[in-house]
Amino acid sequence: MLEPKIFLMVCDGLRPDSIDARRTPNLAALAQRGADFQRSHAVFPTVTRANSSSLATGVYPRHHGIAGNELRSANVHDGKPFSTADADRLHELRPSRDGHVLLAPTLADRIYAAGGRTAVVGTGSTGAALLQNPQVEADEPAHADLLLHPRRFVGLSQKTVEAAHGPIPPRAAPNTAQNAYFTHLISNLLLPAAQHDLIVFWHTDPDHSQHTHGLGHPLAHQAITDADTNLGRILDAIEQQPEPWLTAVTSDHGFSTVTPVLGDTDIATALAAAGLKESPTSDDVVPVDGGIYLRDAATDRSPAIIDLLQRLPGIGPLFTGGGMNDAPVLDGTMSRALIRGGGDLAPDIQLSVHWSAAENAQGTAGLCAGPKGRLAGTHGSLSPFEVLNTLIMAGPGLRPGSSEIPTAIVDVAPTLAHLSGLAWDGPSDDANSGRILHEALTDGPHPSELEVLSETIRLATPHGEQILERSTVLEHTYVDWGTVVRA
Repeated sequence: MLEPKIFLMVCDGLRPDSIDARRTPNLAALAQRGADFQRSHAVFPTVTRANSSSLATGVYPRHHGIAGNELRSANVHDGKPFSTADADRLHELRPSRDGHVLLAPTLADRIYAAGGRTAVVGTGSTGAALLQNPQVEADEPAHADLLLHPRRFVGLSQKTVEAAHGPIPPRAAPNTAQNAYFTHLISNLLLPAAQHDLIVFWHTDPDHSQHTHGLGHPLAHQAITDADTNLGRILDAIEQQPEPWLTAVTSDHGFSTVTPVLGDTDIATALAAAGLKESPTSDDVVPVDGGIYLRDAATDRSPAIIDLLQRLPGIGPLFTGGGMNDAPVLDGTMSRALIRGGGDLAPDIQLSVHWSAAENAQGTAGLCAGPKGRLAGTHGSLSPFEVLNTLIMAGPGLRPGSSEIPTAIVDVAPTLAHLSGLAWDGPSDDANSGRILHEALTDGPHPSELEVLSETIRLATPHGEQILERSTVLEHTYVDWGTVVRA
């Protein structure tokens, strides 16, 4: 049994500037009595499953192997692009990964190795929930962990749960009733049973509602309030438990308002019109969410494709190198190593869309390029409004206070493991994987004692300049934002 135990809540898509004492009193109070990390970062791409994997493993996509929300693998879905939102598609990775979905151990794996148990509760995608503990659904599960999701129950009978607690409500936006139902299961089923050392709650809102209604919309505000209310109910239930608990609340990314004014992002149509793709639906050049895959015969088109992308107003910085086949960094792009990206399934060309700090009609800052009419809000770019995420921790061993020292979602698992007495070791070849946040510990250095170094990396191209801003503390580097200034 771990001591203290861990409750980790992911408020999907919650921007840290959404937290205030009026709308989110429980989050605000937790930040006041705990460690509030003001400069926490999502990993790039700032999408859910890449960050769910980094949260679970404490490493960057190059090491855990989930490079985005939409990927392509010869071993999955007959080689066609697939969504990592689908847990069943993720399972198709196992044969090529020695029975694993992720290439790095998770916090849940480490807890199991220490004799403990994990419960993952999720109301978002089945993929986001599964990635917190993929071994719960391995072919030969060796432990009795739980996964509770509206469409997926593992380790516990859904029929039995619904007989005792009522039927699961349907999904909605905001997902008020369904989120409250699974909050009830945590508070009234899992916590009183006292069988789990780690409970993870992947709370789909406000992400789901912000995609649908947009930042600043009354229903998006309701989704944020719901998340705070549900956190409060669980914190009340934790207070009734005899064991000490750590509480961590984070988000997987921030959010922006989609506007076609910054440029369209229909790359497939643009490539086909330029003769660089056989048709908008052909498989020689395959745009996915945040990148482009090239068939072997299409790699010779890379210079022309990069030139076209640089001229599209909706497209921001470009990255190549590493990825599949350890390809070289191409002219006109930055090295993927600068964003800690790459890995076996990374697209040949990775990209961010264009963004601005302007406000939307509701007065909320942060706009990004995107197709007209598809989504009211989104994420995935190098905009600081999407890079900065929420991170608050409270409990034994933590020093209360607000910190401006850079941190990231990869730092959560190492820090929680350390606080619970678990050893942590990251990849030996990457000093910028997750770190233990010693400056937030009662026996660690004060944040004011740490030096933060900033650097601006620039790349001139025929059509302008790519800019990447990074911060480094204790030899760990964080990507703050990236943009393009066109000539």
